[in-house]
Amino acid sequence: MESRLIEDWPTARVRYLLERGRVFNSSSQQEQANPVFHEAWELGLQCGEDDYAVDAAHMLGIAESTPEKRMEWNLKALAHAEAHPQAGRWLGSLYNNIGWAKVEAGELEEALDLFERAYEFRKGQGNPVTIFIAKWSIAKVMRLLNRVEQALNIQEELLKETEQGFEPDGYLYEELGECLLALARNEEAKPYFAKAYELLSRDSWLVEHEQERVARLKELAV
Repeated sequence: MESRLIEDWPTARVRYLLERGRVFNSSSQQEQANPVFHEAWELGLQCGEDDYAVDAAHMLGIAESTPEKRMEWNLKALAHAEAHPQAGRWLGSLYNNIGWAKVEAGELEEALDLFERAYEFRKGQGNPVTIFIAKWSIAKVMRLLNRVEQALNIQEELLKETEQGFEPDGYLYEELGECLLALARNEEAKPYFAKAYELLSRDSWLVEHEQERVARLKELAV
């Protein structure tokens, strides 16, 4: 079957490789996933399937073993997506992923620029959920850059949006609390930390992997 896919239907082969790689990756088998994504990238380039090629590079930006390798593939994916309109749908995700990698590296100004680009891209798509995430990300980095009043204003705008139909978001309440705490408005911050704890303590992944963060929310709520 695989030889037929290679010879007769290279596009089908790329799609097959991407799905196979995702199965390995979601099963925490990155050593098996990465060669498959590499092959999908190369074959996607060869047969002019730019969207699938960027998908493969984007997955390597998630699955590779070191931050340096992940960044290398994210930047490769971004350059290809920006140069090939067929792959343009990936830009929002790539701006977001690279932005968070920059946050982890302490490169906050670069992260802010990427999140602002993500926001403009998401506005063009018109999806309220991804627009919300991009605005939240901008505000979080502004807080980390000590632009706390600006950050708080954006998060308060988002809070109004949630009150008009969005699901309550624990990460939004957490950031509202953090902004108020940074402004020494501790009593005002407490209800937001309490709401953040109520929502985020239900997230089993967060409770397992970020116990100190969840415990801190509980402490700051009282």
